[in-house]
Amino acid sequence: MSSDPGPNDRSALTTWKDIAQHFDRDVRTVQRWEKEEGLPVHRHIHQRKSSVYAYADELQKWWLERGVMLAEPQPTPATEASPHASNVSIARLVAASLLVLAAVTGLAYVVSTAAMKNHILASSVASVSLRGNTLVALDKSGDVSWTYKFPQSPGTFTGAKIIPGADIGSGARVLTAMVPETESQSLLLLFSPDGKMLWNFRANDTLLFGRQSFGAPWRLREWGSFEIAGERKFLAALAHHTWWPSQLVMLDEQGQIAGRFVNSGWIANVERTDGPLGPLLLAGGANNARDAGMIAVLDAKNISGSSPENAGSLYECKNCPAGRPLKYFVFPRSELNRATGSTYNFANAAANGRQIVMQTWENDDVALDRIAAGVYEFSTDLQLLRASYSDRYWELHRKLELEGKIKHSKAQCPDQKGPRSLLAWDPQNGWKEIRPN
Repeated sequence: MSSDPGPNDRSALTTWKDIAQHFDRDVRTVQRWEKEEGLPVHRHIHQRKSSVYAYADELQKWWLERGVMLAEPQPTPATEASPHASNVSIARLVAASLLVLAAVTGLAYVVSTAAMKNHILASSVASVSLRGNTLVALDKSGDVSWTYKFPQSPGTFTGAKIIPGADIGSGARVLTAMVPETESQSLLLLFSPDGKMLWNFRANDTLLFGRQSFGAPWRLREWGSFEIAGERKFLAALAHHTWWPSQLVMLDEQGQIAGRFVNSGWIANVERTDGPLGPLLLAGGANNARDAGMIAVLDAKNISGSSPENAGSLYECKNCPAGRPLKYFVFPRSELNRATGSTYNFANAAANGRQIVMQTWENDDVALDRIAAGVYEFSTDLQLLRASYSDRYWELHRKLELEGKIKHSKAQCPDQKGPRSLLAWDPQNGWKEIRPN
């Protein structure tokens, strides 16, 4: 096991410094690229702070489509070496497509076409950025395909990805997500290949847990798109603006809700995979009811339901959609997690066609630079094969020994062979404890 694990077995960069070195730029430049140019940087969301990570293959694709066109003083593409691409590939949520997201205020917009319609449909949108009040879509040559002008400042630009058409003649659609300056409510919009807004969506649900209610604004934490049975679906993982409830919303081609899963804790990441159990979504994050990281295994065709909580508890949802996940895993926090004063050990999942790897992040202090992980390896039918801690976990364990925060060595540690237990739930058997070591 590597001493510096990434979020999955793709080539992962886990700090801003690593991402900057990948491009031979400074940290401030790549942070600006993420904000203004849609550089694909991901986040592990924690209560007090978040850490970033990026995949080399996604950075390379972004560079080829957008980075070489950036208008800033730097060596020209002809003389500058391109960033290295990863030769490792795992099916991510975006699957066979890319997405674009930007965020906006209000619903009254003016659209303008910057090129003839035939030219737009014949070209493919390669990048999208926000320039002042205008969303600008460029083709692979750097020419403007279309623009979309907002009547006022649209707020925070969340990111940009693109949905390619079925063929080059159909052009590319753009899904945008922004947070208006006047509110913290995330808004999604889908644009046609010629820059017309097809639909917009914002979550306005009020969820009831016990005697408490949790309503808008809901903040976007993760998003993506995938195809199933020949239809494209859009996903948005949304967290309550202050407290712990979250929801994963699936939208159809018309922007209507096609499914909704509610979790008693934040959903911070989503993975799409296929296996013996059919097409699945693996929603990772934390479960507040059990004070630990979690992975919900959902039927990608029907994600309706909520996390399995004790009847009558403060975390039982009273007005959520009917249904439950196919499986639900809870990963107890390690002694290292608690000794470092970290928040919940947020979990995520990755699939490569041969197995599913679920990981927990046992430290959330970004000053420590690298992540100590619990690694749980499953077969594609979700049978646990092995559980272990990363090399970085034991490096940090030794550091905490020397500081007197942990009172025993690795040789004396009850967890020396790896995590001692996890909890698993399914509709047939309810909760059960699994002891891998």
